[in-house]
Amino acid sequence: MVEQQFKLCCHIVATVGLISILTVSALTPEQRKLFLDYHNDVRQKVSPPASNMQHMIYNESLEVLAQKWVDKCEFRHPPRSDEEYRPYGQNIGASGNPREQGSIEAILKKWHQEVHNYNYTHNSCNGVCGHYTQMVWHNSYQLGCAMAKCSGMLQGMNAFFIACQYYPRGNWKGQRPYSTADVTPTTGKLPAKRSTGMAND
Repeated sequence: MVEQQFKLCCHIVATVGLISILTVSALTPEQRKLFLDYHNDVRQKVSPPASNMQHMIYNESLEVLAQKWVDKCEFRHPPRSDEEYRPYGQNIGASGNPREQGSIEAILKKWHQEVHNYNYTHNSCNGVCGHYTQMVWHNSYQLGCAMAKCSGMLQGMNAFFIACQYYPRGNWKGQRPYSTADVTPTTGKLPAKRSTGMAND
């Protein structure tokens, strides 16, 4: 379902005329923290509880990649043939909220709400759930996000176009986003990240 203020990757609203970038909105440290904290909070609270969920870290190299994508103001994912983006997962969304902060919060919430479409037991979706499963993919532990304001993106209205890149990519066919096991509720912490030598490790 497409709501007036939002558009997600699998629900595309037709627009009239050309879409062009209005402003490049470099993220502030506070906005980076919002993206990261929201993801880690969702990952920590998955149900059923996860046994192998990794704590996410923010990677500014992935932010650069995300910024390069949203600056195109083309509401789509990179093609599979795109070598630059192939190693990474990607979530995209657009919001007509006039505030940057409001747009970020709205898109993150929409991605997270897809949890209601996902059945862990059967590893199946009733509707769109790929944004949520990428958010909680257990070993997608590096995150970088970006946004740009684009003209005419939502039924001819201006909108903030937001993308998050994930490494390693998730949503592998036939696999669940994480494994389950008995988790001690008093710990309340995700396992520490691994080190791969990538930027900002």
